[in-house]
Amino acid sequence: MTQIGLLLCAGHARRFTAGDKLAARFRGVPLVLHAATALQRSGVATCLAVARRGPVADCLAQRGFDIVHAGPEQQTMSDSLRLGVLQAIARDAVGVLIALGDMPFVTSSDLTAVRQRGSQIGIAAATDGTRRLPPAWFSAAHFPTLLELAGDQGAGQLLRRLAPEATVTLHPDLLADIDTEDDLSRLEPLELRAAGDRTE
Repeated sequence: MTQIGLLLCAGHARRFTAGDKLAARFRGVPLVLHAATALQRSGVATCLAVARRGPVADCLAQRGFDIVHAGPEQQTMSDSLRLGVLQAIARDAVGVLIALGDMPFVTSSDLTAVRQRGSQIGIAAATDGTRRLPPAWFSAAHFPTLLELAGDQGAGQLLRRLAPEATVTLHPDLLADIDTEDDLSRLEPLELRAAGDRTE
């Protein structure tokens, strides 16, 4: 039975107009590599990435990720999540640790804390004190529910209902995601380390 890390990277990023958002340079490396590096250091046995064919998928494959290719018919976050969960089921996973490719400041320690909390009680997610959001852990018992989700909120509808004991509190800055070019330039100088920083 395997604990699997699942990096979701197949979003269309329509608000980012300067090419592929996850391939954009952030602190010297492609944006996606920050989340990818943290996930690989979080203690999971295998890392999968749901991504569309192209430079992001190629980059992650070179870093040792197993790639699950999203096709034109996969349009929403729930579609990507379903692809990843099906792969986890095929690999007899005991659970999945879900991370998003556009959140560069979530650390391997943060991911490990969510994974450990979820391993104890079956489900866990991060919170900034108000929202419940990825990274998140789902045990295999939750896979059937994840497969039934629809829409672009992915597992968010499940996470919003989590009890406080199923959350790991992180500073809001750590949970920042990059949606636009303005986000990229605004967050670049933020005094927080990202997992893929060249200084590591």
